[in-house]
Amino acid sequence: MQGIKAVGDLVAGNEVLAFLSLVSNGIKGEGLLALGAALRHNRSIVKLSLERNPLEREAVASFWQLLASVDLQRGPTSDVEFVNIGI
Repeated sequence: MQGIKAVGDLVAGNEVLAFLSLVSNGIKGEGLLALGAALRHNRSIVKLSLERNPLEREAVASFWQLLASVDLQRGPTSDVEFVNIGI
């Protein structure tokens, strides 16, 4: 969990990162929600890959709700392509 929180800290303050691949990193529900909270403050990421992580259905639903509550029209994040985030 500490690792994904550190990634979240980097993502939240980053203005140039366009693609983030977190494939096979063991990210679970709590980590996914921490990442979602960080993405709320990022306007540069246009592609996110979370393939092969043990994501629980409830966590994925909460992640989508978290991001849906943000006004994504303020920047490029409105065009984010989420790769294989579903279960």
